[in-house]
This record gives sequence, structure tokens and C-alpha cells, in this order.
Amino acid sequence: MTRTRLAPFAFLLALVGLAVAFVWYVLYRQLDEVVRIALGLAVLLAAAGVLLDPDRMRRIFTGRRARYGSNALLLSIAFLGCIGVVYYFVQANPRQVDLTEDREYSLAPESLLMLSELKEPVQLIGFFTPENGGSRETARLLK
Repeated sequence: MTRTRLAPFAFLLALVGLAVAFVWYVLYRQLDEVVRIALGLAVLLAAAGVLLDPDRMRRIFTGRRARYGSNALLLSIAFLGCIGVVYYFVQANPRQVDLTEDREYSLAPESLLMLSELKEPVQLIGFFTPENGGSRETARLLK
């Protein structure tokens, strides 16, 4: 086998390494040795693929498709960046808004006034049956 025929296999194995690292990270939510080794192997295999067939890489990065593809890639990255910024601000400033038509989940102004005049904390008591145990967990979250 020639060097140029080995390059696609190196790229394929690099993609497998990235997939292993991604799946392992998603499953265990930590950047441990398996993820680092898989990422390191992916980088090394990708570099080996480039070194084995540099002409193919030159053609890929200098063609017309690369020019238009890079524009699409930059726009996609910019769009994802905007979504990331919006997500950050939403997480940093949590607000709950009742968007139901009849404001079904909002307290009436009279109830809010009465609660503001209370001097002691309010204690809620709920009665639940085994069939609606999920409601108990929902009520617990209201603390």
C-alpha cells in the first residue's frame, strides 16, 4: 500500500477516536484519561493523515468548495456563538413568566397584597394519594 492510500484510514480512525471521546464524556461527564487518550490519538491520526497525503489536503483547502464551505462554517459558528451568549444570559438571570392566556399560574393582586402583609412564614400542608406521588415532588419543589 502506498502512503496516499493509508491517509483515508488515518482520518477514519481519527473520527473514531473523536467519537469515543465524545461518547465517553457524555456518559461519565468528566475529562478523564480515556477522553484525553482518545483525543490525543485522534489528533495524532489526523496529523498522520495530513502527512501521508499532503496534496489531497492542499486541494481540499484551496478549492472553490472550500471557499464556500468556509463561509458556511463561519456563519454557523457565529450563529452558535450568538445562541451561546443568549443561553448564558438566560441562565445568569432566571425569570419565570406566566404566558398562559388567563394567567392561570399567577397569583391575584389581592393574594400578593395579603402575602406581603404576613409577619410569619407561610406553611403549606398537602395531602397526596399513592396514585399522584408525582404531585408530591412538584409541591416539594415549591419551597
